[in-house]
Amino acid sequence: MSQVGVVIAAHGNLGSAFIESASMIIGEMPSAIPINLEPSMNLESMLDELLSAVVEVDDGRGALVLLDLFGGTPCNAAAMCMQKQSCLAITGVNLPMVLEVAMQRQSVETLSELAAIALTAGGSGIVDVKARFDALSAAE
Repeated sequence: MSQVGVVIAAHGNLGSAFIESASMIIGEMPSAIPINLEPSMNLESMLDELLSAVVEVDDGRGALVLLDLFGGTPCNAAAMCMQKQSCLAITGVNLPMVLEVAMQRQSVETLSELAAIALTAGGSGIVDVKARFDALSAAE
């Protein structure tokens, strides 16, 4: 079945760690590629890897690029990639975002719809644990 491709580009091994962790929870993530920014890489080499990854995962519905940090090298490369390939980029990647994107990417109609899901899931995954438990305790 057709699905939006996913690329997770981040500093160090974070991209690989997100895919590995998500796979532990929901199983294999086909058409998902990590790009790990190493100290020896520059913007040009990051862009080359990102362009190749987007082409590899795009089966005609585009690719969603999940990024760790706005303004960092992966983000700057993604901004350039969006001018050349059918992809959108979202920063602030976290595990709830990756899981929701992985589970929803076959059922969405458009790349933009999946990007909106990523934004919502990423924000919802940020929780003040004490406040949440206090609220639950007060409701009992």
